[in-house]
Amino acid sequence: MTHEPTFECNDVHCYSCNEDEDGYAYIICRECGHRYRSAGELRRVYRRQFLRTSRQSWFDMKPPPRWRVWWIAVTIRARNIYFCQHCIHDF
Repeated sequence: MTHEPTFECNDVHCYSCNEDEDGYAYIICRECGHRYRSAGELRRVYRRQFLRTSRQSWFDMKPPPRWRVWWIAVTIRARNIYFCQHCIHDF
């Protein structure tokens, strides 16, 4: 449920999504408090964000080959992702 954070929910509130997220988490962002429930969820969010930013950067410079962008997105491991994809802050 989206709401303004209060003192009672400060430990479980995600400031990026602006809602409470409690329960088990694979990893938690120290900056925004977003909880990634599993390594698979972290990879899915990373892939979506990586492909979106790769497309945006193509307008600024010569684009890399599409197969390379796709290959990086598909072969990423959760243990090699060091930034929260919602607030782009390190874990």
